[in-house]
Amino acid sequence: MSVGAGLISSCWGRTYQVSNMRDGTATVLGNGTVRDTTLVLQTQATFRDGTHNVPADAPGTYSFNISTMSPFMTVLHSRVAFQVSQSGAMFTLVALGTLLVSLLIAFWFSVRLQFRDKVRAKWPSRVRKELVRGNLTNYLSLLFVAVETVQLCEFAFHVIPQWDTVARGATFLAGNFSVAWTFWVFGSAILLWNIFTLLILSNIAQRINQSSIGHILLYPAEALLPLLGTVGYVPATTTLLAPLGCRYTPAVARMSALCEVECWTSARHWSMSIIGAVLIDLFVPMNLVTRVVWQDIGKNEIKWDGLFFATDHLIKFLLVLWQAFLQDSNKTLYLGGIFVVNLLFAIGVFLTKPCNVPWMPLYRSLASLLASWVALIGWIFAGMSLNPDYVVPITIAGWVVIIVGGLYVSHRMYPAKFIKERRRTIGAIFKLFRAFK
Repeated sequence: MSVGAGLISSCWGRTYQVSNMRDGTATVLGNGTVRDTTLVLQTQATFRDGTHNVPADAPGTYSFNISTMSPFMTVLHSRVAFQVSQSGAMFTLVALGTLLVSLLIAFWFSVRLQFRDKVRAKWPSRVRKELVRGNLTNYLSLLFVAVETVQLCEFAFHVIPQWDTVARGATFLAGNFSVAWTFWVFGSAILLWNIFTLLILSNIAQRINQSSIGHILLYPAEALLPLLGTVGYVPATTTLLAPLGCRYTPAVARMSALCEVECWTSARHWSMSIIGAVLIDLFVPMNLVTRVVWQDIGKNEIKWDGLFFATDHLIKFLLVLWQAFLQDSNKTLYLGGIFVVNLLFAIGVFLTKPCNVPWMPLYRSLASLLASWVALIGWIFAGMSLNPDYVVPITIAGWVVIIVGGLYVSHRMYPAKFIKERRRTIGAIFKLFRAFK
């Protein structure tokens, strides 16, 4: 079986059988596990590329850098991409171009709308800051921020081999599972989201709601679909964009997220690419413009300014694009971009406080600050010759300092965060019990 280097690079962390890699230049026999760009062989190996020479029958474990053979490339390296599949590379560029143009138009329209005086006067940050009730709904808002922190940190986890164990846990917590089945789950959810959003924009949903069973028809959408704009936003956009994220070698192209699928050679990949591109071209711009509507549908007392939503969702999607098309081409630039973007956003949220709850922006800024710290450590270790064993301890130590420091500052600035109603509720229950007795 002939295997291109792109397959090996994209399947890091998996164990599989490799026979012939890169035509006439290198031969690898045995079971190999790929970690980032290093292949570790558990059995016998034969390898020659002019730089390395491993004996053919020597048992044991060998490691060598795959990038010395044939570096993989994304569609940004247009010459190689067009050699592999001209139609596939053209489709990717057109889909990304259309998406970026529609995204910028939606952001411009949203910003223009949000800066009108009448709209800004109704921003949650313009009303009197107040505490919120300590109920389940408001506690879920804190949980969503925690999940979002994991999602933002996960952008950096997979590019440093020493974060392998942490990355697996982050993937589980962030909801980023195998694209083989999540693509169709998120695709169906985004399709329903698009339909329901168009119904709202056309006022048909209001007519449906006025019917006798209208509220029953609309309730699932009102209850579940807003989650796609919060904790489901990054996993959904990442999954739908996955078919366009291919890694190219002069011989073959494969999906980065599903390395057993060759790009642009099967009906399966073409259908996933077309469906993903159409759905995401509708979802991302409309979500940017209508996020305030989804916030008003929800019963959460914690509200954010419209401009915050526009900026937050734009940045997160640009990070998704950054991950899909740059993380394997230039690790230092990729991690540096994540560090700078998250740091600036954390500072902006903390200074502007775009929320009706005084302490909530601090927690949201801590989420971006934690992600910025992870990217900074990866940036340093990717660009400098330092001991890689220190990556995980330094990362965790930074988390502890940031979280403890953030909670301390939050307690000093806002000693009370919730309205204490639990004692009153319990007292009412006992009073009712005594009345029945």
